[in-house]
Amino acid sequence: MMSAAGGLFSGFSGGGSGAGGLCFAVCVLLGCAASWAAGTPDEGIEWIPFAAPQLRVQEAEIEADPAAGSIRVRTSIPGLWLRRRETAVAADASVGAAKGGGVDAAGFDSVDVPDYSYLPVVGKPRLPAKSYWLEIPAGVRPEVRFVTHQAERIEDVRIVPVQPLPPDVLPAPPPEPFALDAAVYEGDEVYPAESVFTTKVAGLRDRNLLQVVVAPARFDPAGSSLEVASDYELEITWDPETAEPPAVSDSPALPVYMILVPDLYATNAALQALADWKRRKGLDVRVVKTSQIHPGGAPDHAQITAYLRGLSEGDYPLYLLVVGPHTPTNGVAGAYFNTSSTDYYGYTDLDLACRTSDDFLPDLFHGRLPAQSQAELTAMATKALAMDRTPPASGMYRRVVVAGQIQDSDNGGDGVADRLFCETADCIARYFEAGTGGISYSSIRAIVNPGGMTATGRWNSSSLLWNPTNEIGSRVATQFVSVATAQSRISSWANAGAALVQHRDHGYVNGVGWGDPHYLYTHVNALTNGANVPAVFSINCNSGMYNFPNNFVRAWLAKSNGGAYAVFAPVDTSYSWLNDWLTHGFYTAFLSDYVSGQNASTAPAWPKKLPAPGGLYGAAGSARKLGEILNFGKFYMAEKFWLDEDTFRLFHLFGDPESPLRLVEPKANTVTHPAMLHMEATAVTVEVSQAASTVCLYGPSVGIHAAASPEGGRAVFSLALTNSGTLHVTVTGDDLRPYEGQIAVFRGGQPFTFQALPLAGSVMLRWSDPRESGWLSPQVRIRASTNGYPENAGSGRAVYAGEALQHLDEDVTNQVTYYYSIWATDDGVTFVEP
Repeated sequence: MMSAAGGLFSGFSGGGSGAGGLCFAVCVLLGCAASWAAGTPDEGIEWIPFAAPQLRVQEAEIEADPAAGSIRVRTSIPGLWLRRRETAVAADASVGAAKGGGVDAAGFDSVDVPDYSYLPVVGKPRLPAKSYWLEIPAGVRPEVRFVTHQAERIEDVRIVPVQPLPPDVLPAPPPEPFALDAAVYEGDEVYPAESVFTTKVAGLRDRNLLQVVVAPARFDPAGSSLEVASDYELEITWDPETAEPPAVSDSPALPVYMILVPDLYATNAALQALADWKRRKGLDVRVVKTSQIHPGGAPDHAQITAYLRGLSEGDYPLYLLVVGPHTPTNGVAGAYFNTSSTDYYGYTDLDLACRTSDDFLPDLFHGRLPAQSQAELTAMATKALAMDRTPPASGMYRRVVVAGQIQDSDNGGDGVADRLFCETADCIARYFEAGTGGISYSSIRAIVNPGGMTATGRWNSSSLLWNPTNEIGSRVATQFVSVATAQSRISSWANAGAALVQHRDHGYVNGVGWGDPHYLYTHVNALTNGANVPAVFSINCNSGMYNFPNNFVRAWLAKSNGGAYAVFAPVDTSYSWLNDWLTHGFYTAFLSDYVSGQNASTAPAWPKKLPAPGGLYGAAGSARKLGEILNFGKFYMAEKFWLDEDTFRLFHLFGDPESPLRLVEPKANTVTHPAMLHMEATAVTVEVSQAASTVCLYGPSVGIHAAASPEGGRAVFSLALTNSGTLHVTVTGDDLRPYEGQIAVFRGGQPFTFQALPLAGSVMLRWSDPRESGWLSPQVRIRASTNGYPENAGSGRAVYAGEALQHLDEDVTNQVTYYYSIWATDDGVTFVEP
């Protein structure tokens, strides 16, 4: 991960400062997996209150003194839910024998603390857990101590073991056997052995973070009891004398945007146009060909990773765009990767985004254009450029498609949702249907019901939003449609223009498309949406397996007459619950009121509330660019559920990581600046009507490339120009239509102008050879106007362009004064006055 100054984080929780300039930050990572809302009765569920003096469970008392080498975090738990139940797994001899020792598989109990996750070790007791991320100085070796101030004991419990999460893949693999660690359940040791479950130090580019996972509840299998620290404190200490001084950053003035491209595609015109646009936006674009990494031009993944990790801080990119397929010979090599539920294998780019091998937390924003030909790259880069630079003026920005299914196939269809597909899709759709963000969206659902779920069916017992006894209800059930209707809705809305297409369900194992509703690359190939291209959130299995033929994601991106400009998708088999937290993280990334809107909703009134992001990786709505959204979603999942390496490796952005997500019709930005500027000018001011803008001056021929944020509507640039030429002015910003203008930088005292009053129907114009005044070319351009001297190539009318030293202007009217301006050039392209 990256520092706030680098752009990866937009805010921190905590406060204060320490020795050596350390900025102290604490992120309390709270999960809320399968916790039931207080006051909601349910069969077999009991709320057990604790007597300790309570803080709100979402908060913690934090005392930090980095100069003295200590952080103290105190937390209390108001109580827990105890659910006594018979497991759905049959208690037959085969289960006991398979797990050893004849352990009875029936009669397990579950415990959940509101807003806590759980220890994710399959087969071991499913106990509440919480993670803390704390910033500490580099070089120190922290010691972590768990102090229990008050404890509660619950007798006669047998905690259910953690089971593998089900994959979101079709065809579905056989169900996993019931997992139970006999050594734990038949032993006499308390689990876990310590309440501090794991500690890990992670380098986050120029920061050092300590992750602590605690288990405040410990299970004694021999005594069938549970001890819960209802009031506890974390004490983190280190020797402050061992702290390394903060590194002096040599970060460049402009963020580095690196394009990693095989030599074959380096000269692609559309890719070059995208690179030029990024420079004009204010990015330091570095195009790195694979032959620069390895002389043979085909570096493997390890060599590419080593190259990136060997870059200095000043050269290390903030944005990384990978171009081409995964193969070293004609692409940029990915890392071979597979999960246990598939025989098909994808390739991940995560290692390219990690500065070190110490952790799997990305240190930059990355995306890939998985083109397999020049034509595919042209289509992909052209759409990425268009949506960033010249987004269409249409109604597409208020149209959203939400697709998926409600699944009820377990136990032959028992009227209980098997997964969270539908509840996640419903939460997203309801946000847009309710106009939560103050914008009237048109949202259509393409959600199918292959299992015949009725309104009286129930949500999954491990729902993130509902209690186990809550019914699906007619609000949701009446909106299920047939597969044919769902397919038609997706295609017709995409063709009419949509900003966003969302899918949450299964994906086919060979990467050809979505399971339910059945929507494949062939459907994408038939789209005719032209310039109105959406971003697609394909949260399922394998749909991003771009290395396979007929891949779903590549179909969206490679289509020249429509398709999509970006797709979020996994490169292999991914897993439910992780994927649902990830999806909520994506929407929290770019919608500031996604979580608060869900919390405050009354139609429906969800009994469980999504938690707000902890602040370490940014506030809700702070990630507006595509690469930022990818990282934010992963961090939210890690914060609220599990820090799962597979999910970090699986999900990718296929698109430009620096491009904004277009979910609002771009507003115009009124920009004013001079049209001409003397080469000896020491400053220039650009005024904007939209304060949240970035102004960039880009003039390679005049020696300037700078960007600034306006203050009070004005961006003032100091100048030290080295030549005459054209200075490009570009103004961009969230939800703004980019502005592009030019300033002509000229030499000499005053612009070369003159006026004439025709008397005989013509004016003879003569001038000296510009080369006599030091210009490199004899070419000139002349324009005329009756309303003052033309200031640029767009004012007045064109009179002459060429290398002659005179011209007869006959397009005049007698007795009318004409004002002429003449421009000269060094390169035959950029004209300024001589």
